[in-house]
Amino acid sequence: MGRLTEFVDRYPTDQRLGQLLFLQADSYRKSAGLLEAKLAAQKTTAIASADASNTNVGVDLAEAAAAKKDRLTKAKALYDRVVDLYKNKPPTSDIDRLYLKLSHFYRADCLYDLGQYADAIQLYDAAAFRYQEDPSALAAYVQIVNSYCALGKIEDAKTANERAKWLLQRIPPESFKDGSFAMPKEYWQQWLKWTSSAGMW
Repeated sequence: MGRLTEFVDRYPTDQRLGQLLFLQADSYRKSAGLLEAKLAAQKTTAIASADASNTNVGVDLAEAAAAKKDRLTKAKALYDRVVDLYKNKPPTSDIDRLYLKLSHFYRADCLYDLGQYADAIQLYDAAAFRYQEDPSALAAYVQIVNSYCALGKIEDAKTANERAKWLLQRIPPESFKDGSFAMPKEYWQQWLKWTSSAGMW
């Protein structure tokens, strides 16, 4: 992180700036994920331990939660910079186009992990619309459904699930075969069919 930050500060007009900003953002996002795992482990330990009432445990958990929030906030801001940068100067290489696409989805992930579900829905929806022929749009709709459920808006979640089914039919079959997305089209068909018929609504 130190080296990336120094490089960005020293060379703000470098042609690889978008890539560097993305790598900064991704480092913050992934380290926040590691903190989430640490938080979960500490909570489990605190519950199981006889020292669960120890104030040090509570302090550690609070510090880890604050650090996670800070890193996700920084990651989201950096992904925003990537999107803005490429908006003004469209990407020309495959890696730049990939980082732009991932920035659209990952900044929504940051808001989701921060519990800012309404804002996350807006960004997921925008990303899914922009990349509606990409299977990543389906993953965004899964998160839209999850966000609506977290907000207690079950009818909206159901509607989003139906929109995902409609989107699936529009995505070209070859989009699932280029190796960039792990889940085949048949998986999504079965998953969306299950979510419609399982009575979860």
